[in-house]
Amino acid sequence: MKGRVLKLWEDDFIRHTAVMVAGLQLVNLLNFLFHWVMVRKLTCEEYGAFNALVILSFYFCQFTPPFQPALTRFIARFIARHEPGKARYVYRRGLLDLGVVSIVLVALSAVLSAPLARWQNLPGAGWVAAAGVLIAVNIMISAPFAFLQGAQLFGAFAAVNAASALVKVAVGFGLLAAGFRVAAGVGGFIATPAFILAAGTVLIARRFRLRPGAWAPEKTSMLPVYRYYLPTGLVLVSFTVLTNMDVTLVKRFFSPLEAGYYSVAQMIGKIILFLPWAVSMVVFPKATTAAVEARSSFPYLLKGLGLTALFCGAGVGVCLVSPSLVLFLLTGKTAPEAVALVVPFATAMSLYALLWLTVYYNLSIHNTRFIAPLVAGAAVQTAIIYFRHPTLLSILHVMNVMGGCLLALSLVLSRSRATVADLDREVL
Repeated sequence: MKGRVLKLWEDDFIRHTAVMVAGLQLVNLLNFLFHWVMVRKLTCEEYGAFNALVILSFYFCQFTPPFQPALTRFIARFIARHEPGKARYVYRRGLLDLGVVSIVLVALSAVLSAPLARWQNLPGAGWVAAAGVLIAVNIMISAPFAFLQGAQLFGAFAAVNAASALVKVAVGFGLLAAGFRVAAGVGGFIATPAFILAAGTVLIARRFRLRPGAWAPEKTSMLPVYRYYLPTGLVLVSFTVLTNMDVTLVKRFFSPLEAGYYSVAQMIGKIILFLPWAVSMVVFPKATTAAVEARSSFPYLLKGLGLTALFCGAGVGVCLVSPSLVLFLLTGKTAPEAVALVVPFATAMSLYALLWLTVYYNLSIHNTRFIAPLVAGAAVQTAIIYFRHPTLLSILHVMNVMGGCLLALSLVLSRSRATVADLDREVL
């Protein structure tokens, strides 16, 4: 038995996945603790407002997260080609570009604060301005995350994430104890990326100082990164719409109390969606490196799908046994309207977790055939929910059907991959 465990541990995919899973599950635990306290201390209406602000910030941030897989991909490729100076250059240039974009988007959020507050039934424009600060710091963390992931520094990646979750809990609970309500949740969310940006920058700078000669910046064209940005941006925006637009539309078309029920149940679904997130973070740079080295990357997808299905299956199984108990333990609320949504949310987010792994894998090997169906699927799902939303449960039925269809199609399209010649042209 011990020999089998040691043999598994020799597989760097299993070893790195175990490190990421341990670190990110600690993050999930702390995030759960954060939401658990918030959902118990805030009323359904307050929690619905807090959730709407967080998701609103996600929409603005979708212009920049595509830089993370783009930077990750090229950093991983340059390191695999023994060109660390170019990897450092694209990291620094990416950080600078993200800083410029953050200033533009924060200014835009300030201009649109009043109409956005009215559209989401928020009590004042100040809440949208607070979301603008969240947008600014969230934008910047793409660069340090990309370097840590692309360089396969999974231990540092997991440690920074775990520490940032501790900061979120400390800041959020501190504000809550001071008498703040929705502001406590927003403050915790702002503190998390601010810490990641600071800690990640320090760790990366330290790595550069350990081998200054090897990491001396070597200028290279950023054009391939920007070309990769557009398809990646379409993917991330589409996936965000698929997994978040339902909350925005529920907040728009249903009463604050019903939107609160939906947000409470959504917490269960999001736990399952992010439960296997660490797997995709390991698959991406390893599949990229395999493609550069002319090795098959498909086994990484198969291993990733197996682990993701294992995590999600366990989560759905627990929800099926006793959805009311799960909801009570995680949120302290047992309204029948929310309990009825738990299992459909769990299955929908499981399908989307598997879809995300497949999508992320295809991005790593520059297989773009799945992008058009994904964009179309996001548009169709949004349109169906917008024009037909008789009940909260009907919305989740739509998401389950769409998630299953998109997953099946993406798996069919995952067998094709870029040739080595294609990959070579992208970095010239």
